[in-house]
Amino acid sequence: MRKIILVIALVVLFFVATGAHADSSPYKVFDAPKDLLEEMKGITESFKEGKPIVLFQSPVCHFCDVARSDLNERGLKFVEIDVTKLVSQPYWGRVVEVTGIAGTPQFLVGDKLLLGYSPEKILKEFNSK
Repeated sequence: MRKIILVIALVVLFFVATGAHADSSPYKVFDAPKDLLEEMKGITESFKEGKPIVLFQSPVCHFCDVARSDLNERGLKFVEIDVTKLVSQPYWGRVVEVTGIAGTPQFLVGDKLLLGYSPEKILKEFNSK
């Protein structure tokens, strides 16, 4: 079973990293639906200052490790959610529905969903009004 999950993760990672899905850019920004923001409120309301950053990650995701290290180095507060433990959570299904990809990393920054890790896009969304 672990081998199957690893193969699926690698295939998804290939599509995200190469941009072989929808268009040529693997990094996309989506407006988060209001119902998703409401479902995530228990997680995001702990942020007193700035926009909340939620990292949807999985244990076998190299880019999740890179993102985690980079966010920590930048001193940005964020919450990590292991999607392998969330299969039955409605908000993860909603994220996948909006972005079209069940791979990681994905982010919720304020009211935006970001597919893939792009430090520039995360900082842009984090610093926008």
